[in-house]
Amino acid sequence: RILNYADVFSSWVIVELEFYSDDKCLKIEVGQEIAPGYKLGQDPAAAFDVRLDTQWRSPCSRCSRGEAWLGLSFFTGTGADRVPRPVNVYCVVLLQGAGAANSTESSATQATDVTVERWDGEEFRRFGRFYSVPAGEYVKLILGKGGIDDTEVILDAGRKEALEASQNALIDDPEQRRQELIAAGQDSVRVEAKMFVDEWPADLTSNLDEMDKFNAAFVLALRAALATIMRQPLDHTFAEDVVLKLSSAAAAVGSEAALASISAMATIFAALPSVEEVQDGSNVSTTAAPVEEKYET
Repeated sequence: RILNYADVFSSWVIVELEFYSDDKCLKIEVGQEIAPGYKLGQDPAAAFDVRLDTQWRSPCSRCSRGEAWLGLSFFTGTGADRVPRPVNVYCVVLLQGAGAANSTESSATQATDVTVERWDGEEFRRFGRFYSVPAGEYVKLILGKGGIDDTEVILDAGRKEALEASQNALIDDPEQRRQELIAAGQDSVRVEAKMFVDEWPADLTSNLDEMDKFNAAFVLALRAALATIMRQPLDHTFAEDVVLKLSSAAAAVGSEAALASISAMATIFAALPSVEEVQDGSNVSTTAAPVEEKYET
């Protein structure tokens, strides 16, 4: 869980929160939200939905140090077979504060200093301490192995802007837009994007509404990420055929089949030259045949 290590003038607002089990912030961990409470309509799940228009707001106002916190509990199995799953977190991605960056509202709803704690089976113990954590932008909180102050705060510049563009994109008819790009002879790349996790929470795989919301959020985040990486307009990037798979106890330990995953087929239509092509003066061709590749994350 993450706690406010500095007093918060108003309620603490967390727009997005992610926990990773590696210090490169690549292996995201999915679990059950935990919190001391929330303000009506701003529940803990809102901080884990990959949306900028929802948020968790702490139940306290003028929160003193350590009074507000938000986290995840990790489990494996379902129903009567559900048991706690230990996870060592080495990266936390945080977007905190209501309103625009550096605004009065943002400053009033942020914790400038935060700590990360882990449950040791009996109680929460502090594992990392971070100072001067900004609000209004995504930041990576990296936890080292040399003590609670072996930490680093990294501004994840551009991620919020890319997600905003994705969520604000106006594509009234995505299929019509796709056909327009095909008819125009635009080059395209078709890739399979796949994300692996150890286990999906039981609530996600047993609730169709929750699954639909999660799949939609995955598509939104995937389109934003690919548009940024490929340096192409968002309305030239499409994702479809989302598949959510459970882990397999029968598969070999450490294999892809043993892990839970979510995948989607993405198509990117070239509209702009890449950075490399701009530098060498070449242009994007509009006559090459589509290329099909596979990427996994």
